Amino acid sequence: MTNESNRNKVGISHLKLPSLWEISIVLLLMYAFFFQYSVITINSAMLVLNTICILFGIVHLISGVIKGKKTFYSWIIAFVFISVLFSISFGVSISTSIDIGIRMIEYCLTGLSILLFCISRDNRFKKVLFITWLSIVLLAINVLLHGTVVDYLGAIGLGSLNTNEMSSFFILVVFCAFYIYGNTDNRIQKLIIWISLLLVFIIQIQSASRRGFIVMVFMIVMNIIYGVIPYSNQKNTRRRLVAYSIIIIAGAAAFVELRIYILNNTILGERLVGTMTGGDAARARYHAFALEQFKKNPVFGVGIGGITYLQGVYSHSLFYETISCTGIIGALIMIIGLVKATKELIVRLINNRSEVQLNNRELYLDKVVLIYLLGLFVSGFAVVMIYDFYFYLSLSFIATAILLNRTKLQNELMREDAI
Repeated sequence: MTNESNRNKVGISHLKLPSLWEISIVLLLMYAFFFQYSVITINSAMLVLNTICILFGIVHLISGVIKGKKTFYSWIIAFVFISVLFSISFGVSISTSIDIGIRMIEYCLTGLSILLFCISRDNRFKKVLFITWLSIVLLAINVLLHGTVVDYLGAIGLGSLNTNEMSSFFILVVFCAFYIYGNTDNRIQKLIIWISLLLVFIIQIQSASRRGFIVMVFMIVMNIIYGVIPYSNQKNTRRRLVAYSIIIIAGAAAFVELRIYILNNTILGERLVGTMTGGDAARARYHAFALEQFKKNPVFGVGIGGITYLQGVYSHSLFYETISCTGIIGALIMIIGLVKATKELIVRLINNRSEVQLNNRELYLDKVVLIYLLGLFVSGFAVVMIYDFYFYLSLSFIATAILLNRTKLQNELMREDAI
């Protein structure tokens, strides 16, 4: 039997599964990022949608379609399950750890299911990224239409959505936008992407989230300078020089005007210049408390959700929460996974420095992924993410992109060697 007939056989035998699987993922993403905040919150909807998505992933694994696909996401799975196990064994509150741990497992396995869906067939990843982008842009439009209620703590009045969580959604949409940008040659689509980035940037300023604003600016600037400009002007150094010059001049002028406006007219400006708020003072206390708990329980930590149990609120930091709740063991597992992904991306960019390869699509996409991964690291200074769905979805997207681009680059190198 030929390879072509094998592919056709797989496509026919799994015809219904992928279509239903795709529908479940679309519903999940639309509900997670738009529907529950902008329309209505339905009790247990996330649990049901996650469960359906996980079941499709399990069936897919059993069917044996995906084999030998190793990714750093396996370390994240290990982190979740080991952390939950240690929390139940050594945590300060078994009931709290079980409750939060089940949710972490649910989100982590959902991310795995989405990863398996995206890498099992071409173009699926683009569809999932588009739905994520669309859902968050619709959320941003809803916020723009209804306004926000912002105080010096950065609270936003939109259902149960707060500024930190919404800012993380907007950072995710920046990644999706630039990744989609690299996969389309349609100018209208590219224009829509730029408009969507402008929209979420405006809402980010309005919501007064320093961390979200800083990370968004970092990601947009880095993606434009190191991604979009070289990719759009490959093999044309004169055009690249002109593009750099225009971007730098226009960007500098816009930055000066924007800086004056933000500093003089927004709460965000006051927070950016270092004005101490009640939220800042509270966050400092949360960090100090978490660090003290880590010193008391350095190996296993106080358990998943332990900081919330002990002081009534989590530590407001990925790093403090991870080290204090999961201890050195959990933190090391998490670090190994994230470092593994970062190392592979950096090595690929370093090893493919030739002028021909430097600007191709796969390497542009690798840059987008690396910038987002760095953005997550920066976000971690002010946000706890290990309990949130978007964190595991983000890691799933990063793992998917690494696997897909690794395969494409390997195929490209094999073709060059054959020539």
